[in-house]
Amino acid sequence: SHPGTDFPGVSIAAFEALGNDVDALITKVDQTLLHGRMPAGLRQALAVAVQAQGDARTRALTALYLTSLSGLYAVQH
Repeated sequence: SHPGTDFPGVSIAAFEALGNDVDALITKVDQTLLHGRMPAGLRQALAVAVQAQGDARTRALTALYLTSLSGLYAVQH
């Protein structure tokens, strides 16, 4: 594992592959980290943050990182 390339237990590749489809990316992050329970407000905030990123990899990392910091991830796991 290389720092910044993997989330604990999560391969970035599957998320990076969805980096150009923001809705699909957020849905995958939601299903993976929050078991499909992402509130609409978080989904909207993620969409704004993710769309501001320049490439698929950064969009994927941003969605994962912000979701993990949301407090909802900690409650679920």
